[in-house]
Amino acid sequence: MGRPQVRGLPQGHLALARFSLFDKGNEDYRRHSGISDFILQRAREEYGPKVKHEDVFFYIYGLLHSPDYPPSYSSRFDALSALSLTLTSITTLCYNFFVLMEKEQIINKTRHMRVYLDNCCYNRPFDVQTQTAIKIESDAKLLIQGLMRTGVLEYAWSFMLRMEVSRNPDYQRKKAIQDWANGAAIDIPPSVAIRLRASDLMCYGIKSADAIHLACAEQADCDWFFTVDRGILKKLKRLGEMRVANPVEFVLEGIR
Repeated sequence: MGRPQVRGLPQGHLALARFSLFDKGNEDYRRHSGISDFILQRAREEYGPKVKHEDVFFYIYGLLHSPDYPPSYSSRFDALSALSLTLTSITTLCYNFFVLMEKEQIINKTRHMRVYLDNCCYNRPFDVQTQTAIKIESDAKLLIQGLMRTGVLEYAWSFMLRMEVSRNPDYQRKKAIQDWANGAAIDIPPSVAIRLRASDLMCYGIKSADAIHLACAEQADCDWFFTVDRGILKKLKRLGEMRVANPVEFVLEGIR
């Protein structure tokens, strides 16, 4: 039986498509491990010295081909779409594998910090997860959420969050986010000071609602302000002692 035809690939890639990962004797194709030595070392510390690059690769490969995954993507996607989805899954699995092995270090480095999540950050896990960046941001937010739930991280709530969340038309999503108000270390009410500080922050090109969130986080004496809003992240990295960051940045900071 001949190799299956690969449709949708550019002409220059068709030659490579005739060879699999394990074919030998192809001068145009060199096998290279995508598992870093660092990950391999951490895997060996966790599971023993006999773990090899291939073991980590096949672990991820096995998860991707488990019965829990949809039985077939080919009926809905062309070859490139299926390839893109697989690469997204591999990237996410590698990220989760990396973070899982370093979770204790994250806990030790971030204990007793106070954080503030804006509305788009709370909503990230509810967004469509087909894009790699969104999936990894969701996983980072959920890890932070776990630290908040267990008391490792303190977190602040605010009148602005309460107002924005109340406008969410999805009842289940709204209820899930509103419940976080109950465990907050501090709940910032509206005030003249918040309004004046937000006006100052708008000079950076920050939108009004975002500026109010930032002002609330400042007043709550937070160490980190989390958002997935690229508009905020492009304009601000820090306000005084408070870091303004994507949740993924916080996780990576914790494992360095």
